Amino acid sequence: MPGEPERIPAALAASRLRALTSGGIGPGFPRRRRDLWILLHSAAQALGVEPLNEMALNDRLMFWLASLGPRVILDHVTIRRALVDYGFVERDASGAAYRRSQAYERNVIFEEPAMSSDLLTGEHCVACRPDAPLLSPTEIESLLPSVPGWSVIEVDGEKRLTRVFKFKNFAEALAFTNRMGEVAEAEDHHPALLTEWGRVTISWWTHAIKGLHRNDFVMAAKTASLLA
Repeated sequence: MPGEPERIPAALAASRLRALTSGGIGPGFPRRRRDLWILLHSAAQALGVEPLNEMALNDRLMFWLASLGPRVILDHVTIRRALVDYGFVERDASGAAYRRSQAYERNVIFEEPAMSSDLLTGEHCVACRPDAPLLSPTEIESLLPSVPGWSVIEVDGEKRLTRVFKFKNFAEALAFTNRMGEVAEAEDHHPALLTEWGRVTISWWTHAIKGLHRNDFVMAAKTASLLA
């Protein structure tokens, strides 16, 4: 009889991934099987839920590797093959498209908490290149509940996250704007801001890719946390 799959809480996986990337990975995979699973799970999460052709899959893996920092010495082809071998990704019948799989759960289960604004608030923006992938409609739909009060609008063909914050007077609105500016500077990601008497309208989108990136949801959560 096969043994029960190992269970790894999401918080533990996130903590261990930070330790691995700060300590350095590569040129080979981590020796401990749990560390390998944590690394591959993070890679699979970065792929989104939509099917991808091989070029798009490689692009997302290269962007994910870059976000881990210079101490991670791995190549996207090795990661892609391991994702398939360990059941984190599968190919369709034609072999032309890849999609995330849960076959890995015969070995390991990641105990994911429900996504909340607190989780997003704890994240930091990653450097975003012009070839970084836009969030898919499914990914946007899954992230929206974590940022209540925000809406997705489209301006000149580009999706944006927007919300109006109301205040008692202009002084409060201006003070909030200034606090938001400090957070934006710290994360090096900046919104469109309209400060008026008793209200501030904030819109987040990523100029480099002309639409929405996970960074924008992270910043929306950080924005709302300023009122907590």
